[in-house]
Amino acid sequence: DPIQRRLVRKRRLLNPERYTSAGVLIKNSKIPWRSSNRYFKNKNQLSELHRRLAASRKAQHGQLINKILSQGTLIKTEKLSYKSLQKQYGRSISLRAPGLFMERLRRKAVNAGGELIDIPPQKFKLSQLCHNCSRYKKKPLSQRWHFCPCGIGPVQRDLYSAYLCKYVEQEHFDRNQAQKDWPSAESLLRQALSECNQTAIGKLRFASFGL
Repeated sequence: DPIQRRLVRKRRLLNPERYTSAGVLIKNSKIPWRSSNRYFKNKNQLSELHRRLAASRKAQHGQLINKILSQGTLIKTEKLSYKSLQKQYGRSISLRAPGLFMERLRRKAVNAGGELIDIPPQKFKLSQLCHNCSRYKKKPLSQRWHFCPCGIGPVQRDLYSAYLCKYVEQEHFDRNQAQKDWPSAESLLRQALSECNQTAIGKLRFASFGL
């Protein structure tokens, strides 16, 4: 962020006694901070930028939430640690605020008479599971497709995990029903991936989808 870097640089220039010779901030210093009119102007610009980003993010969240709830109000999702994701992906997670999105989705689902159910990934390991042969295979994050020697796949990893979520009931995974429904569901998952690909033509594609 150019404005953020400008503020940090300006703060150091105005307050050299609060930094070491190596440029490290001296903690717990009692020397008051000095600022300038230009510094406050840049600070206000940064605040306005954050306000616009928050408003845009809220509008995009609302659109996606309404689209999800138009399909149904009983939603199942893997319970993720968004703090861990932020440590791994940093600013990208901070800008998109997935934790805030999930809380808004949960609240709106309940208000609509539905429910958002968290599925513990450590227990069911849906991204590693093959519903046909019950085999678990750990995949690196870069592997975005599921393929099993038993004949399942190739199918996009995230769409396949979403399909398996449907058959998690409390403490049980209904493998028999997942096998029974698979022939019709496989074509739907391919269609969903094709629609994502068509939507992304001429635009940035979803890297997480392996497109």
